[in-house]
Formats: sequence, structure tokens, C-alpha cells
Amino acid sequence: MIRQATIDDLSTIVHLCERVKIQIRKENIHLWGDDYPNQEIFQYDIENNLGWVLIQNNKTVGYIAVSYDIDEDFEHLEDHEAEETFKKRLLEECLIEKTEYCSFHRLMIDPAYQRQHFASSFLQIIEQTINKNYFTLFTSPDNHKAIALYQKAGYEIRSTYSFPYGNMLLMTKKVSL
Repeated sequence: MIRQATIDDLSTIVHLCERVKIQIRKENIHLWGDDYPNQEIFQYDIENNLGWVLIQNNKTVGYIAVSYDIDEDFEHLEDHEAEETFKKRLLEECLIEKTEYCSFHRLMIDPAYQRQHFASSFLQIIEQTINKNYFTLFTSPDNHKAIALYQKAGYEIRSTYSFPYGNMLLMTKKVSL
């Protein structure tokens, strides 16, 4: 079952993230740092109705944030001109309008539940729930399991983007409604 995250989920999501960070470091995946994502990010997601949780047997086993605002997604880039160029490139490359933008962030599955199809099910259910026809996401080029998962779900690698914290692959999926 999935549902929107609530403030009551915050500590559970933060602990889930800590377990996932330990796992990705063991696998030598350069995705998140010590300070990202953090409690403030998750609280922001929840307060703005962006966060979703995956529940299995009354336990939160997954989390994802869904954004519809390209401006907000990239406001962290300190160079305003680079930010505008970046957003324009993304929209042109994806051949979508700003109003069609939908991006997934911070998808994570509890390490105890990984490799059991929870991530693919979560992604499929959230895509159907969101009811958009175009999805974007970024992942680390080191995250081979995630890349394989996304490709199996119909996402295609579009290009590599350079962020202040490293390179990320843009992956996209177009669906018919």
C-alpha cells in the first residue's frame, strides 16, 4: 500500500534513509552525502505533500518524493544563469512543457526489503497514482541496480548532468494515459 507521508512518518523516514545511506556506501555508490537528504528535506517534502511512503505489513519500507515544480527542484544551484540554462536544456531535451514536468526524488527501499520487487512495484503504483504522461528522475552513474530497475520500468537514459555534488544521469519515461 502507498500513501502520502505525514509528519508522524518523519522519524521513520529519517531512520530509513540512514539505513539506505549505510547500504549505498557499502556498495560504493556515490549518491548522497552525510547531510543530504536530511530531516529538513523530508519535513519539507511532507509539509508540501511531495512525500509518499510504501507500507508492507504495517511497516514503512519505502519512500519517494514527487515534484511538479522544475523551478523549485533546481533552485539550489547557486548560479542563477546556470540554473535557467539547466532547466531550459532539460525541458527541451525531454520535449515537454513546464506544466508537464514531474520528477521523482529520493526513492529508497529499506535494505531488508531490497531485491524483492518492492522498488519496481512502488514506482509503478506511484506512476499510476500521479497520472502524468512524462516522468523524469536523476540517479548516480554508480548506481547500477537503480539504473537497471529504471530501465526495466521503461525509463531511458537521456544524458548526464553535472551538479555541484557530482554527475547524475537523467532518465525519462513517457506513458500514454
